[in-house]
Amino acid sequence: MELKLISGHRKEVIDISDLKVAGVFRFSPPVSPSFSPYKWQKKLKEFMGEEKKLLIIVNDGFRSTPTGYLLNELVSILIELDVEILVATGTHRAPTTSELKKILGVLYPFLLNSVHIHNCNKKEELVEVGKFSDGTSYWVNRLVWEAKKILVITSVEPHYFAGFTGGRKSFLPGVAGRETIQANHSYALTPQAKILCLKGNPVAENMEETIDLLKEKDILSLQCINDEEGRIYFADMGDIKDVFYRCVEKAKEVFTFTLPHKYPIVVVNVCPPLNKDFYQSHKALENVKDTVVDGGIMILHSACEEGLGQEDFLQIYDKIKDGEVFREYSLGLHKAICLQKLQKMAKIIAVSNLKEDLWERVGIKGFTGIREALNFALEKKGKDAEIIFINNAEVLVPVLKNV
Repeated sequence: MELKLISGHRKEVIDISDLKVAGVFRFSPPVSPSFSPYKWQKKLKEFMGEEKKLLIIVNDGFRSTPTGYLLNELVSILIELDVEILVATGTHRAPTTSELKKILGVLYPFLLNSVHIHNCNKKEELVEVGKFSDGTSYWVNRLVWEAKKILVITSVEPHYFAGFTGGRKSFLPGVAGRETIQANHSYALTPQAKILCLKGNPVAENMEETIDLLKEKDILSLQCINDEEGRIYFADMGDIKDVFYRCVEKAKEVFTFTLPHKYPIVVVNVCPPLNKDFYQSHKALENVKDTVVDGGIMILHSACEEGLGQEDFLQIYDKIKDGEVFREYSLGLHKAICLQKLQKMAKIIAVSNLKEDLWERVGIKGFTGIREALNFALEKKGKDAEIIFINNAEVLVPVLKNV
């Protein structure tokens, strides 16, 4: 029996007939015909009224949101409007040309001159619009504050410390200033900041406060649940909070699955676009960490063609490894701490397009092939060790039975 593992341009086919495979899991929801683009067009037209200027906030290249398709479904209304596009990058790099073409789809040539890329570090492009309940400032992109009508296009999936992506996350971290993002992400170190959890999660609740701070703005939102190819399972348009919570309920249906127990070897396959670097691929390890026994082995299969990721995260990881204690939060700290916690629980090895020695920077043993990594794991855990393969681990969340 053969198994195909695909992580973007990285593809491997392996014979698993000699392995004790307990399960192969992947995200494959039925494509839904239930949504109606005609209703979206009608809602957008009613939302705009006599107003002609519209700011559209869209996700960047690190999300699989089928933005181009959704924009195209609204094109009959958009052509009558003065449209500006704001790409919500948070702390990510700016999208490449190829990513921007994918984001805007067939409308790329028509919308290109209307595109603005958010930069959380450019204070001159930010406005302080109020204070959160914890006293911290909400710095947001000036275009948001100046806009009368805003359309937020995004997608919803599980997130390892914000509970879920989507909805309010476009405003924080999406188009927020670095100072605001850093304050929000500091809550990621609290025990309540966890996957699938919104109520009582300080990261999620702080994000939601942005909607109240922007209450003077007219905001419409189109949100969906989709696979890595952009195929849509569910989509809805309306009030940003209402649509978000409807999507969350649907997300719980399709992104979670039940396992009877933990396993000694877990293969974690990461699909685009989170397979671009290790900083993003790490989310997949967090999603499925409850599936591996203490002292087990997690095999990360991810292209990581852009390397390990943000340098501030790598520098913090080095300092923690050397015993340095951080008394103040800085971006990347939560990621470094989470990774080192994982490494105390299980051994992590990686199969990628990176040179094997590069992985040593983050305490991970690198391999060039999945079979080679599996042989290493079986040597450590025994030739009869049970193995599970989790494809689309960047969005799937296994739940242990009776836990």
